[in-house]
Amino acid sequence: MNAGDGVFWLLATTVGLVYALAVHVVHEHAPESPYTALWVIGGVLISLGLAALVVEGPAVLVLLGIFGATGVWQVLGSMWRWYRGQESRRDGREIRRALNE
Repeated sequence: MNAGDGVFWLLATTVGLVYALAVHVVHEHAPESPYTALWVIGGVLISLGLAALVVEGPAVLVLLGIFGATGVWQVLGSMWRWYRGQESRRDGREIRRALNE
């Protein structure tokens, strides 16, 4: 398979659409999930898997390393922001509860 092949682009588009729909369904059931960044990682891995069909192996490994080196900080930051948001909401509920007593 090569990148100029229409079948490759149809496959890539279909996989992306199915993955986006799956993320949407999960998000509808758990909108406050701290793991949104993990879905992004899954999407990157799917993209790299598709790239492996048209790019030689070592180049895909280099791309995986680059995504890993830059992405780990984004994932940790996303989880930290979620945690801090949960803390703020909890603190706000405690303050409102104390004022209503």
